Parts: sequence; structure tokens; C-alpha cells
Amino acid sequence: QGNGKRLLETVTAILDFSKLATDSFEIEPEAMDLREAVFDAIARYSDAAAEKGLRLSCDVAENVSDVRLDRPAFDRLLNHLIGNAIKFTREGGIIVRAGHTPDETIIEVEDTGVGISEEFRPDLFLPFKQESEGDARDFEGTGLGLAICGRLVELMGGRIEVESEKGIGTTFRIKFPKVRHKRPATWARERGATAAPDALPQTASRV
Repeated sequence: QGNGKRLLETVTAILDFSKLATDSFEIEPEAMDLREAVFDAIARYSDAAAEKGLRLSCDVAENVSDVRLDRPAFDRLLNHLIGNAIKFTREGGIIVRAGHTPDETIIEVEDTGVGISEEFRPDLFLPFKQESEGDARDFEGTGLGLAICGRLVELMGGRIEVESEKGIGTTFRIKFPKVRHKRPATWARERGATAAPDALPQTASRV
């Protein structure tokens, strides 16, 4: 059952990445309830976190405004970030936060996992790249999850930042402007000249 689940996740990731790479991944931004989306994501991954003895929680501001995003694309984004956080965390926990400033809606996924080395951060959003590689690697995976995340965020008009410290943990922070595109878009039309989002390595705090 576990092997079948991993195979399904791999096939889904490859299909999503193929659509993004060939400019055929379309989104339709519409008003969505951000609180509901975060709560649903926590529910989806609660069993996986519990199996590893990890805390999985959320902190969503009550006054978070409705946002205009593509809900399936946003769900995929959270799935990859929370799933990665669980995979790379051996003890402690993961917290998902959502809030806003006057200009932006902000979502964070913070973990107390293994962290990301400074040397690897330039490759963080590149496809098929993993910090631990080869037959003796510590973690399974295709290396597509963060590449997909970066392109989904860009497609929805946002940006993604990273804070991490080896042995302490990692925080992925996504920022979406309050003004949303109202027409369907493809990555090709929205991406501009930059293929991967900027990573801003700093120091993450513990959950």
C-alpha cells in the first residue's frame, strides 16, 4: 500500500511538471476561502504527521481576507510543502500560518526538520534536484515537488521565500499580492523572464 501511494504521488508530480514545462497548465483565479483551504490541508496530512509522532498545526488569522487564487493549484502547492515538511522532519512539528499585510496575503509552512544547506539553496527550485542524492540518500522522492511549487506560485502571481538552518528547520513563505488576475492564465503568459522564484536564505526559528 505504501509503495502504491508513493508511485501515485510520483506519477502525479511528473504529470503536473510536464504540464508546467510545456506551458499547458492553465489556472482560473477565483474568490476562495483561504482559512478553509488551510484547514483542509491540515486534515489531509494529520494522519501522516501522527504516524511519525509529529505535531501538525495551523495558525490562521481570523481576519484573513478572501483571495483570488486557483483552488486546485493552491491545494497542490500546500500538499507539496506540507508533505515535504513531514518527510524531512524527524521530531518536533510543522505549523502552517496564514495572515496578511495591507498589500499581501502571506502563507508560511515552518518545520523543525533537517534544514537546507546554504550551498544547495541555488538549486532548491530546480527539477530533479535533491540535497541528498545517490543510492545512500536519506530521503526518497523525485526532486520535483519544489520545482512544481515555485512554478505554481509564479503562475498565480506570487513569490516564494525560504529561511533555513541545518539541524534547526525550514520556513517556506509565500506572498500573494492583494490584487489578483481575473482572467485565465498559463504559466507561459505569466512567468516573464525568470523561470524559478528567488530564494532568500536566512535563519528559521523553531515551531
